Amino acid sequence: MLKYKKFILNIRLLDATILPKYKGITLRGGFGNVFKSIACVQKAVDCSDCILNESCIYRRIFDSPKPKDSMKMKKYPYIPHPFVIFSENFETYFSAGDIFDFGLVLFGESIEYLPFFIYTFIKLGEIGFGKNRAKFEVISVRDGDKELFDQRKKTISSFLKEPSFLEIDKIISKDEKSFGKLKISFLSPVSLRFEGKTVYNPEFHILARNILRRISLLEFFYGEPSFDAGFIRSCISEALIVKTVESNIYPEIIKRFSGRQKRLISHIGLVGDVSFVEVPNKLIRLIDNVKEISIGRNTSFGFGRYITEF
Repeated sequence: MLKYKKFILNIRLLDATILPKYKGITLRGGFGNVFKSIACVQKAVDCSDCILNESCIYRRIFDSPKPKDSMKMKKYPYIPHPFVIFSENFETYFSAGDIFDFGLVLFGESIEYLPFFIYTFIKLGEIGFGKNRAKFEVISVRDGDKELFDQRKKTISSFLKEPSFLEIDKIISKDEKSFGKLKISFLSPVSLRFEGKTVYNPEFHILARNILRRISLLEFFYGEPSFDAGFIRSCISEALIVKTVESNIYPEIIKRFSGRQKRLISHIGLVGDVSFVEVPNKLIRLIDNVKEISIGRNTSFGFGRYITEF
């Protein structure tokens, strides 16, 4: 079981600017720099050498180091981030006064840190983001239809009463034998891997494997496991019979500058849509119900967002 919350932030630009098509890159990059400046106590000390690194909110949320003696991701130093920052506004040219929104999805205990996220975005707006450091102001933070943000006081009202849960055992009926059609449209580049290789033809069983792995890891590190290896094998076995009937998928290359690595980094992901038939309805419900967690690599940048039709 995984507890999560999705919030929608509206910002008003104070300067004209050009932003990338996938704004999660700019928002997440700027967020990290400002968040560290706010949360870090020993600014001149490397995180790994800091006496506070076990309890530091920046390191826990943004660096996401793997817990000691973890039974998962043994080959990796970091675990999935407990957040996703995304925008479904793909415009690139903005005038001063323009408003656009973006989403913030938080997992597990990171939900409690929403005020830190909002304060960080407020400060980022004062500093500016993007190539020309365009300034902005946060004007709204919504939890569904509920407004949480007092723009004048810059405070957040209660937001913890009604979290959402991914409960896989309640989503799926093990006895269901019906089948249907499913179309998946990727709104932002999705980077999938199978057997150690980058995937360019997303067969259904590969999508299912990546989604199940993503859920499993998030539940393990930020929630409580709701299914076992036997369940995964059963889902994959059923996924292997699913047929692709139409694919309009194509690769897209996105470049960003990494402030941490001090170099230009290229991301390759798939966008477009793909349609399947003979999909077990329980897997349709699974894929549809976990959209908010995104899929694949670099999800904290807003990659791997998708919608479904069935």
